[in-house]
Amino acid sequence: MKFIFCLGLFFVLTINGFSQKSSILECDEFYNSIYTLNDVVIFDIRIKESYQKFRIKDALWAGTKERLRSYLKDIEKNTTLFVYCEIGKRSKDCVELLDSLGYRNVFQLKDGIREWKKNGYPIDRSRIKDKL
Repeated sequence: MKFIFCLGLFFVLTINGFSQKSSILECDEFYNSIYTLNDVVIFDIRIKESYQKFRIKDALWAGTKERLRSYLKDIEKNTTLFVYCEIGKRSKDCVELLDSLGYRNVFQLKDGIREWKKNGYPIDRSRIKDKL
């Protein structure tokens, strides 16, 4: 089953790479993708205080355009990027920005982290050690 999912996702990523379109993923697709693919970057684009309370494990806070752009300096255009916010509005805008900057593999969590939490997916509530 995992092989079929990975094969399907590979197909989506391959097609996505040629068309430069982004995809909106349901929670299960998002979860499976971030934990099965290699070399992915996850961006949490909610406000800083929300990120500090909880987040998806390994997500980077990119709640401002400046912060997002600071990360992008070191990220190649073909890197697989996953984006989420609280309910999906900010992540949609972020995906459009990433597309305009030439990032080819960008995926958005449908309905945001609120839906993620509601469906029981894991949340990282660990304390943030560095200042954002």
